[in-house]
Amino acid sequence: MRNQVANSTIDHVIKNRQALREEILKEMSEVVAGWGVHLATCEVTDVKILSGGLFKDMQSKFREENVKKATLEKMVVENSIYYERLEKDVETKKRNANTGKISLAAREAEELKQVRHDIEKFRKTCDIERRDLDRVNAEKLRARQNELTIKLKELEHNLVRTKTFVDD
Repeated sequence: MRNQVANSTIDHVIKNRQALREEILKEMSEVVAGWGVHLATCEVTDVKILSGGLFKDMQSKFREENVKKATLEKMVVENSIYYERLEKDVETKKRNANTGKISLAAREAEELKQVRHDIEKFRKTCDIERRDLDRVNAEKLRARQNELTIKLKELEHNLVRTKTFVDD
């Protein structure tokens, strides 16, 4: 039994107990064959590693694998959280951009409305000033016409007087 255990790795002893039992039975059957002893079974019930250093070394591979698995799982979780955060940031930025576009459109619509109102107000002011200018010009024209009419009458009157003076 010691021979089989000594020539096997610890991993082989722990994992392949059935194969180890069969090999031990085969070897022991040959040894006890001439003695009148019949070996019915051989069991490896417990495997103990008495060397603390050996046990630690054997556990290091297991621990390393667990650390690797844990690190990998942590990276996967962090990666998924990172991508979820990116997606939410994109959604938030889209919402903010849409809100900005809507508020900009509303401001521009209000400014356009104000500009149209100012244009209409300016147009009315221009119409009022044009009517005032037309009225003032019409008054000046009438006054000038009146002056000319008066001058014309004076000239006609002077002409008539001069004709009467020349005729006399």
